[in-house]
Amino acid sequence: MLPLNPELPYYYAFSHLFEFIGPRRLRLLKARYGSLKESWERLTAEDLLHLGLGPEKQGLFWLKKRKVLLTSWAKLANLGIRFLSEEDPAFPYNLLPLDDRPAWLYVRGDLRPADSLSLAVVGSRKMTNYGRLVIDTLVPELVRYGVTIVSGLAFGVDSWAHQVALNSGGRTLAVLASGVDNITPRSQTPLAERLIRGGQGAILSEFPLGTSPQPFYFPIRNRLLSGLSLGVLVVEAAQKSGSLLTAGHALDQGREVFVVPGSVFSLQSEGANRLLKEGAKLVTRASDILEELEIFGRRRQEEAKQKWPLASEEEKALWSLLTREPLPLDEVIRQSGLSVSQVNAALTVMEMKGMVKSVAGTQFCRI
Repeated sequence: MLPLNPELPYYYAFSHLFEFIGPRRLRLLKARYGSLKESWERLTAEDLLHLGLGPEKQGLFWLKKRKVLLTSWAKLANLGIRFLSEEDPAFPYNLLPLDDRPAWLYVRGDLRPADSLSLAVVGSRKMTNYGRLVIDTLVPELVRYGVTIVSGLAFGVDSWAHQVALNSGGRTLAVLASGVDNITPRSQTPLAERLIRGGQGAILSEFPLGTSPQPFYFPIRNRLLSGLSLGVLVVEAAQKSGSLLTAGHALDQGREVFVVPGSVFSLQSEGANRLLKEGAKLVTRASDILEELEIFGRRRQEEAKQKWPLASEEEKALWSLLTREPLPLDEVIRQSGLSVSQVNAALTVMEMKGMVKSVAGTQFCRI
């Protein structure tokens, strides 16, 4: 069966060239040729040079491109893997405003719109009993209020956060620095399978199927941990922990950074305590996070969206257009192609549903 979006096979094909043409370069190509199909077919050596690929990398690029076949969608379906482009309605909403968002995602499991109410929980692979107790205390309360826990499926804090979320009946997303068909370390496979098959979350990656983790893939992955989430919670992090990189990405993306203070005598808390010195928000209870992220109000809005879904074509058009960045009313009208009366009527209904809000009376954004 052909995909609904004719560009999707080309997103997939370019994803296999991720090492050479990443999301930003892909968008430059698309802007030049008008579509990914045209980019795939008309790409030149001059384009590659303009994109920063010298002669040596160009040779590797052309060799790899010849080997890339547009995927058999039936094969992906048989593996239980979804391939989403950034144009797909199911693409995670929290990623859309980001300049460094991926152009595609591979997904195994159950990804839901409500997962936009999410918190990344990261920390040391050498988790102490103190870190375990912190997660046992905070995560159940967070998931009780509909917060999806995002982490990286690594040993220590990551895997324990996933497990506690599942044990508490909550949802959790695992973001990999490998292909979604290549769970590493292998010992984490039972946890990954439990997450996928239990319908309580999903495993995501922007790396092609079969990709093995490399050291330089983890910083790329870490920006997705924070990007998928409203904030990042650091539970135990050493001085050179990758969790500090995730916290840095969160700040760059306009996300909140929360830190649980650790013992001044613990090497596993040196990095976390330094974040607190630099201005991260100190957390001692789940309510500190719930209140700061306005989870109670956001949850009511999500429930309203489910109770009163988009009913008209005008509402659907405006929902696709609007983001959390306010857009002037005249731009809403111009970009939507709808009449003034259609836009005003649809926005009024959407405000009543708790889906959009007006800013200064003349601008509109998603809530």
